[in-house]
Amino acid sequence: MQACAPEEDTCMAAIYETHRVGDVLVSSKKGCTTSSDCDPGFLSFNDGPESNVGATTRCCQSNGCNQDPLPAFRRNLTENGLRCPSCFAFLKETCTPTQEVLCVGEETRCVTMTGLMHPGIRFAARGCGTEAACHSKPGTLVPAGSRLLTIKKTSCRPSPQASGKAE
Repeated sequence: MQACAPEEDTCMAAIYETHRVGDVLVSSKKGCTTSSDCDPGFLSFNDGPESNVGATTRCCQSNGCNQDPLPAFRRNLTENGLRCPSCFAFLKETCTPTQEVLCVGEETRCVTMTGLMHPGIRFAARGCGTEAACHSKPGTLVPAGSRLLTIKKTSCRPSPQASGKAE
């Protein structure tokens, strides 16, 4: 069991699953954080049928409380009738949607996300996401396959129905 820094009042455990063009990578993390930086629950972001990331996070405030098995990953891949413009760009802070992605499960928001891929490579992405994806704070680290993304900015709007035209 690791000792937390004095300002870290919360233990966290998270499991991440990334899908990129047929490859699936599952990773996990347990550690210390602050209560304001620990967002419990399920987060999902999807910028294409073979390009998505999800995370299930648990937060607790007692010594060793994150030693239990990691929370189950529960991504629902059932289309929910919503859709969003989608794109992904390396080395840019914006991307222009070239297609629409069908939202799945709890993804009810169109998300625009910018940030850095380590080591320091800019990215921009648009697609479907959960409400939790909308609350990703600047500086949030998100595993995505073999990379670690640092979120710079996130904005969201409601997803239009699949039968309507996306904005």
